[in-house]
Amino acid sequence: SGVLASFAVFYPWQKLQLLFVPVGIPTVYFVSLIFLIDLFLGFADFGFDRIAHFAHIGGGITGAVLAFIWLKTSTPPWMKRVDKGA
Repeated sequence: SGVLASFAVFYPWQKLQLLFVPVGIPTVYFVSLIFLIDLFLGFADFGFDRIAHFAHIGGGITGAVLAFIWLKTSTPPWMKRVDKGA
């Protein structure tokens, strides 16, 4: 979840696809949907669901915060745009 959230910070409008659905969804909407599902399932507390949903939400928040800090303080060389021409 942390990697997914940090990807959403760095590339918010990149389109993602599910494996068998041939429609691209922008990362902002995809990650928001995943976290809303985690939040709902965390509060619903189904007996058959053995996943720590709040841990996934915490990891996503941590990944997004670290990505924001990294984006504001230092941009890695591979993420800088190169102005070719002129």
